Order: sequence, then C-alpha cells, then structure tokens
Amino acid sequence: NAVSSMLQQQQQQQQQQQQPFARISPQIVLFSMYPPLKQFVPRAIDMAIREIITPVVERSVTIACVTTREMVLKDFALESDEKRLRAAAHYMVQNLTSSLALVTCKEPLRVSINNHLASSLEAHVSSNDTPYVVDDVMLSRLEHACARIAADNLDLGCSLIEKAAADRAVHKIDETLAKEYEIRIKTREQTGQGYINLSIFTDAHGQPRRFPNSLPEPLRPSQNGLNMMQLRVYDDFANVRRLSASVIAAAQQQQQQQQQQQQGSVIASPPGVGSMANRNAGGGAVGAGGGAVDANGAKMLTSQQCVDELVRLLDSLEEAVSRFPDYQNASLSAVDNNHEISGVIRMIPRVISQCQQRELEKQVVYTFARRIFERLYQPQNVQHPLLLVESLLAVLKFLRHRHNGLAAELTKWLLHFYSGPEAARRFSMHCDLTVNFIRFQLVSLPELDAHLVQALFSQQPAHAIALSMAIVSQLIVNDKMISPRELVRTLDGLSQVAKLAQQSRSMHIVEPIKKILDDVRQVHELQQQQQQQQQQQQQAQLLFVSGDRSGVGKSSVCMGVLHALLAAGFAGEQLAYIKPCTQCEDVQLVSKFCESHGIAHRGLGPVRFYQGFTGEVIRGEDEASGGLAKRLKKIKKAVDKIAVGKKVVLVDGVGYCSVGSVAGISNADVASLLGAPVLIVGRPGLGNAIDSLNLMRTYFAYKGVRVLGAVFNNVPDKVSYHTYENSRDMVKLYFSKVLAREPQPLSYYGHVRRHAGLWKAKEAKAEQTKGVACILRESKQDLEPTEEERELIRTVGPHVSSFMDVSLLMQDLGRYWSQRRSTSVTASSSS
Repeated sequence: NAVSSMLQQQQQQQQQQQQPFARISPQIVLFSMYPPLKQFVPRAIDMAIREIITPVVERSVTIACVTTREMVLKDFALESDEKRLRAAAHYMVQNLTSSLALVTCKEPLRVSINNHLASSLEAHVSSNDTPYVVDDVMLSRLEHACARIAADNLDLGCSLIEKAAADRAVHKIDETLAKEYEIRIKTREQTGQGYINLSIFTDAHGQPRRFPNSLPEPLRPSQNGLNMMQLRVYDDFANVRRLSASVIAAAQQQQQQQQQQQQGSVIASPPGVGSMANRNAGGGAVGAGGGAVDANGAKMLTSQQCVDELVRLLDSLEEAVSRFPDYQNASLSAVDNNHEISGVIRMIPRVISQCQQRELEKQVVYTFARRIFERLYQPQNVQHPLLLVESLLAVLKFLRHRHNGLAAELTKWLLHFYSGPEAARRFSMHCDLTVNFIRFQLVSLPELDAHLVQALFSQQPAHAIALSMAIVSQLIVNDKMISPRELVRTLDGLSQVAKLAQQSRSMHIVEPIKKILDDVRQVHELQQQQQQQQQQQQQAQLLFVSGDRSGVGKSSVCMGVLHALLAAGFAGEQLAYIKPCTQCEDVQLVSKFCESHGIAHRGLGPVRFYQGFTGEVIRGEDEASGGLAKRLKKIKKAVDKIAVGKKVVLVDGVGYCSVGSVAGISNADVASLLGAPVLIVGRPGLGNAIDSLNLMRTYFAYKGVRVLGAVFNNVPDKVSYHTYENSRDMVKLYFSKVLAREPQPLSYYGHVRRHAGLWKAKEAKAEQTKGVACILRESKQDLEPTEEERELIRTVGPHVSSFMDVSLLMQDLGRYWSQRRSTSVTASSSS
C-alpha cells in the first residue's frame, strides 16, 4: 500500500545517508586492532532500524494525527485561511510524532543494534577463512564493542526514525484535513468570502453545545479567528521543537573537543510556511526582546534576529566595497586587515555566535547562505564588482567551514540555477562568477562535472560549451588550481563535441575546443614531469617525533638520533631538523646542536601558537586570512623546502599527539599531511608509560598515521618502586609479547637514562623563564651556545644514542619509505 511504499523509500534514503554518520569510537579496542570489522557497523544499524521503523512510525503517526485533527479543527473552525490551518497542523503533528517515536523506539533500537552487530561479528570471526582467534578475550571485546556501538549510535538511529515519522505525519495529516482545505478554497472562490464553521456551537437540533461554549474566553473560538497569543501556541511547536538526541550527542562531543563550539540541528519548518504569529502581527521575530545575554555580556539574538542582522551586514559590506578605490576591478587580496571590509566580514561569525537558540544555528547559516547565493546568482545578468563577489564568496567559504553540509547545498543551488527551461540562457550568465565559485572551493566538482556533461549534449549546448571552456581555461590551464582528472568527464565531453562538430563541418566550434584540449594535455604532461622531479628530489626519509606529554624530551632524543647518524657516516648537509609548529618557547638546544654540526634546521616553524591563537580559530576569525588550508600549506611548504637534497629529516612535534587539534594541525594531522611515520618518546615508569603509549598510538592510528615504535626518555635510577632495569625489562617484554604481534608491529628502541647535566640545565631554564609570557627567538646570536651548553652539545647526543637502538629505527624508517614509494609508483603507473 501507499504507506509501505513511502516507508520503503524513506528507509532507502536513510540507508544511503547513515553510513557516513555512523559513530565508531577510536577507544573501542576491537576496531582499533581489527579495522576491517568496522564495515559491519553501518549494516547492523540499518538492519536494526528496518526492524522497528514500520510499527513505530505507524503507531506514532496514528496517535499524533488523531490528536492534531481534533485540536486544530476546534481552534481553526472560524479561520478562513487554509494556509494557517495547514501550517498549524504541520507544526503540531511533527512535534507530537517525533516525541512519540522517540519514546517508543529508543530501548528496542538499542537492543536491536546490539543483537544485529553481535550476530554479524560473531559469525564473521568464527568462520574458518578468517585469521581471528575466538577466545574469552575476543568475546569480551566483541561484547564491549557491540554495547558501545549501540550506545553511541542510538541517538543517530532515533533521529532517523523521528524524521521518517515526522515526514509521514505531515503527509497523513494533509490527507486527513484535505476536505477542510478544499471547502475553504471553494467557499472563497465561489462567494468571495471566507468559510466559517459555526456548527461547532450547536448540535443537530440547533441547541447550544456545552463544548466549546463553556470554555474560558482565552480558549473559546472567535469569529475573528485566532489572536496572536493563540497563534503563538502553534508557533511554539516549531520554535521549541525538541532537539534530536543525535544532535545533542554530536554537540556534546564537539564541546569536549573544542570547549567553546556547539553544533546542532532541528527538523526544518514545512516549506513555504513562516511564523503565523509574525504574519498576523505584520512582522517581528518570535520571542524577540527577551534580553538574554551570553557569558561575555553580549546580547543574545533569536534565529530571526540573527538572519536580519546578517542581512544588514551584507548591506554594510556592499557599502564598504563601493567606497574602496577601483572596487570594480580590485581583488580581495588588496584589502588590508584593518579595512572596514575586513571588519564587516569578521563581524559575521560573532553575530552567528550570538544566536540564543543554538539548535537553530544550522538553519540560520543555511538561510543566510541562501540570501548570499541569491544576491550573486540573480535571474537577470547583473555584473557585480569583482571585490564584492570575492568578499561574498569569502563569507560563504567561512560558512562552509562552520557547517560541512553547506557545500552540498551550495552545489544543489548552483545546479538548480543551471537547470530547467531557462538553463540554456543561464549558461551564458555569471560565467566568471561560477569560475570564482569553484576557485573558492564552494562546489562539489564531481557533481558539477556530471551536470556539465549532460548540458553539453542537450538540445541547446552552445552556452554550456562556453561555460565548460571558461572553467577549463581559467582553472586548469591558467591557474592550474584543479587537476584535469577532476573534470575528466567534461573534458571527454568537449572532445566528443569537437568530433561531432567536425563531422558537421562546424569549424568555429572545433578549433577553440581543440586548442583548449591541447593546452590541457600540455598542463598534464608538465604536472607529470614536475611530479617525477619532485619524487626524485624528495628522497628524504621524514621521521615525525612526538611525545606522550609535553616536556618529555623529544629534542634530546632528536639530538641522539642526529648524533648516531653523523657517527654512522652521514654528512651534516644530508640531515635536517624542523619544528613546523611552535609554542612560545626559547631557542632549543637541538637547534644549537644542528648549528654547530652543519645540519639544516628550523626551530621556529611557520605556524606559531601565540597567545589568543586558539580563541581566534574557534571563533573563525582566521578564515579571512586563509584558515586551516593556509596553515597546512605553510607547514608542507616549509618541510618540503628543508627536505630538498636531504637523506633524513626529523620533524619535531609539539607535546603529545593531539596538541593543536583545535586548529586542525595536531601532531597526527601534520604527520598525516607529510606522510611521515612516527617515533613516540615515552615517559619513565611501567604501567603509566605503557598506557600513555597505547593512548598515543590509538590516536595516530585513528588519523591513519603509522607509528614505528617508541623510546622511553629521561628515566631515573628508580621510578616509584621500579628500578631502571626492572622498568626497562618489563616494558621490553610487553613489546615482544603484545606490540610486536600487532598487525602493524611496534619496535622497542630503548630506555634512555636521565642525563644529570641536561636535567639540571632544564630546571635552571624553567626557573629563569618563570612568569615570562612568550619567548620566540632564533637569531644568529641566539644560536651561539654558552660554555655550559657546549658541554651539553658534546655529551647529550652520545649519551642518548648509547641507550637507543638507532640502527633498528633507521631500518624501520627505510622499510616504511621503501614500501610507501613503491606503492605510490604502482598507483601512478596504473593511473
């Protein structure tokens, strides 16, 4: 029947959408050890939802529709506007249905996810053709993984079921109230007057009914329709609609990671239906004037006030652009950070952060983005100044970073603009704007590629050909911003168009296309040559060094490794040391070591964590200057530069694995960017040292980074009740029994005894810099060592390397890069 068909369609959509959002915690031991088992998680969630969704939706929808029908027919009996009736019914039935569905499905869904996942995993690991050993430990891990997955994804499943129920409820209530809508429309068309149902006041014999005549005045229907206060009750169903539990969980996780950001979403209002109370009152935001303030004393705004304020900022931005010299041709790169244009752009994230309804922030951002898009892509061929275009696109780029799903919406809006009966005409409009849209990374290239191919073979392809050629010419040939592979279908389509045009002797089409395709081939060949040269030049083996806490002694370990390499016959000019991300700290001894041995070094990297850096990143104030993309580009460029002509490059991290994650440049992020394996420098001790190591390597594995092994530094003669020898032997035994047998085994590189002189110098340095806010210096004079430092440079390297198996470390490093480069060459050849 129709109900089953609709539910099946909703289930198929949910099945397509749910896999990217399935939460798999990196703390689950089973999946950390056996990543292939993760594939069973989305399948189990899908099966669990399919199992319970139909009865839950049917029961919730039935109860909610009956309740909604009785309420709205009473309240809107004297209301002649069917649009208000429909809006009120939609608001109420969605809210009631969602609440009922959540109450009904939560516990059965949790049990169902657990059972389906347990069944799938047990069947897989128990089969004869898998390498898993099913013992008590494995069963315990399976049980824990199933329980954790069920708990972590319960809110996700509930939100999907809630949405299905709410969508079905809207369809059902419209069917139920179809006659009420129709009679109001017919009465207005036939009589010119509104329909009023006075039968609710009298019975079949014409006698007054006790209900609703006996109701108090505020609840009694009036021939003037509902007043604003009564309409506000239905508005509240939309405005205080309960947050989806999955969004609450996502917001809590985001808050734990970044502490100052929250993220949420609610079910959007029905299309085309605004606030009824607002329309009745002639405007004004629902709930405005509450006077709420945030923790900093800034006034909080309702969602409507946020949108209004953001639109006002757009007007201010246009005015600021119009006052800029030569604004018609000027680029955003010419605008100083202190200019009023930059100031207006920086105001946008602050206004968004003032939204008091945090669950509606996504809706505010999407509404604001739509306003910007409509200003840019007007149906008339309006040519905007370049500076205004780039300013608006910079705002959209910031919004896209704030909400990842916005990119898909922007792509959808763009493709819709270039669709329909006006498509042929619109392909000739806003050509440069669309090129800039792509340049600012606001479009999904695969979807645009597919759309352009369809347009190239439409009945009126001329304008689509022009747009495609403009995109290819500017972004592939001139700017070399995107690769030919990213628009391969469009290029193939242009090639076929040229062949068809040549057959029909339309040479005015053939020649321009052939020229562009020839240019693309040259660009591709040049890129291949540069890639081969880069591979030949960058034979340096990068090794990323990370601690398991701050101050664990990564720098002294780097000195030990560099000393061992020098002793093994490497020349100083074949080695390099770089610290791409830097906190506020003085010039390190390792930099002075490198300076004295002729080793290329950069102790102060291109990215510096200055005071206030974290707050700027969280508030999004760094997006105008490039944000995360610029930080990553600076790091990659600095490492590539120092690695030219080198054999081994040590890349020193900052603290432990996740330092810098708030800005997207944690140790794991940087190592992943560089493709470098990791050496973990661990703390002294036994249990604490091993636990910290496992925590670090799990995070690196989550980011897809290979950990080669660990060395434990600064170990005193006795830690707690463990002697140096005892802790060394026990940790080494743990490596041989456990870590060496992992799918990606970890090597043990040694226990470095505490260097008395270095330890004493470190304590003295800490005392000297106590209370100093920030030290960032590395001039030639600063690199000149004192007499005490000369002695440390002479002794620390030999001391550390004497306790480390640097030879094994270099074997592991060489093996890693050999495998990586052979894989890269194979992939390149296949491509």
